Amino acid sequence: MSDVIATNVNGRAIEPERVKAWVNLQGTGAISVRDSLNVSSGTDYGTGNYGVNMTIAMSSTNYITQGNMQGLNGGNLAGHVNEMGLHINHTVLGFYYTTYNTTPSITDVHAFYAVVFGDLA
Repeated sequence: MSDVIATNVNGRAIEPERVKAWVNLQGTGAISVRDSLNVSSGTDYGTGNYGVNMTIAMSSTNYITQGNMQGLNGGNLAGHVNEMGLHINHTVLGFYYTTYNTTPSITDVHAFYAVVFGDLA
């Protein structure tokens, strides 16, 4: 094992196995970021449609996100995270997602949790 840490052109450590951003987002009413890493804000685009804006950009749009949500009644919903979005593209500074219930119908959720893996710019 080596103690050498590879860096990108901006001097940031390249550690693809580490989370580059995460968010705990309040999904109802006036949405808000409850807690996060490398997330500047959340955006409400209507029922079940949210955006997450990152503070430090990713190096490309080839990063991945993994999400989970908590339903309005406190239970977890079977859900889907739509990274490409219907209205906004997956960009180096954020992603758009849509939450569905088990019907499946687009629905607001009590909370949405997401992590981002990839390389920072």
